[in-house]
Amino acid sequence: MIIHVAEWVASLLFLIAVAAVGTALLWRFRIAVTRVLIAFVGLTVLAGFGIYWWNDRAAAQAAEQARVAAVKQRDAETAQRESEARLLQDSIVTAQTAAIANAAPPIPEFTDVNERLAYLRWLGEMSGRLIGRMPDWAVRKEFLQTLWYESRRAGLDTSLVLGLIQSSSNFQKFYVSDRGSRGFLAVGPHWVADLGDGDVQKLFHMQTNLRYGCVMLRHYIDQNRGDLFLSLQQYLADSRGLTPNSPAMTTAVDGVFAAQGLWVFSDVHLPPPLNPGG
Repeated sequence: MIIHVAEWVASLLFLIAVAAVGTALLWRFRIAVTRVLIAFVGLTVLAGFGIYWWNDRAAAQAAEQARVAAVKQRDAETAQRESEARLLQDSIVTAQTAAIANAAPPIPEFTDVNERLAYLRWLGEMSGRLIGRMPDWAVRKEFLQTLWYESRRAGLDTSLVLGLIQSSSNFQKFYVSDRGSRGFLAVGPHWVADLGDGDVQKLFHMQTNLRYGCVMLRHYIDQNRGDLFLSLQQYLADSRGLTPNSPAMTTAVDGVFAAQGLWVFSDVHLPPPLNPGG
């Protein structure tokens, strides 16, 4: 806006200068006043057309530059989305391959004995909190062990993932929502078509479901530069079909944070989550 104003001011000054020079020349040669006025008007009109043509040409060039910039930006965004999709797909395929090859969940490995003991304390504490929903010890251990691995792999707080599971499926492995979202983390079936082989039944496999959910939540967090509220809105909009920034959405996100508070565990030796994809 400031650039356009400056252009018009410069054009006006140029117009006045041309008219003044033309008038001065006519007076110098003692041409009649009427002719001076006619010449002044003629020069003004001529200068006006010149300025109009110049500004129109400049506007056309600016519009073309804006169009080219928009095309480049769109191409860059498309390339970024395709790159992100490939990374997500690689991560999901890795989980599916591991699920087929190994019946048992991944076993956490520790180089520090204090971290291992902290993990075992976390496992025991979470197992006690989860016993009402998963009475079988082997099932609880397998679930918590896999959740620990997948949440840390995606760089997520385990309490946040547990809170999201509680508010989404209430720890039902074979949960199916009205929208067809499946499993512990209520993963939308379209993700299997977009990133996997299209077999939605794989979303009922524990590690595959947790991998999908954790990878997608990590993706949204990265998109929103760490804003958990916006990230959970995107996740819940996909899994539950809630409208962003609606009262229902705000209630749902608050519900996730409230549920997270039930799964917080503090230990000075507990290692932080790994970097995403680490």
